[in-house]
Amino acid sequence: MLTDWLTDMHLRPAGDKGLIDRYIGYYKPYESSHDDLSDDTSVWAEVRNAALTLREAVARYRAGERASGAQLVEPRTK
Repeated sequence: MLTDWLTDMHLRPAGDKGLIDRYIGYYKPYESSHDDLSDDTSVWAEVRNAALTLREAVARYRAGERASGAQLVEPRTK
């Protein structure tokens, strides 16, 4: 999953609402999957919520708020 890879690179997740994990048109032909995505208004609402969550997280980070445990030393460096 892409979020696992980005977290391994120590990028900060915006929060649970900032993650989307959906299969759209999984069992249908590829050529119709774009239509399925366009028709799924719930996914668009999830994307909007993820963007708003990211915006909030960026504002908090810029205001000086850091994630819990940000001061801890990593015991196993890569």
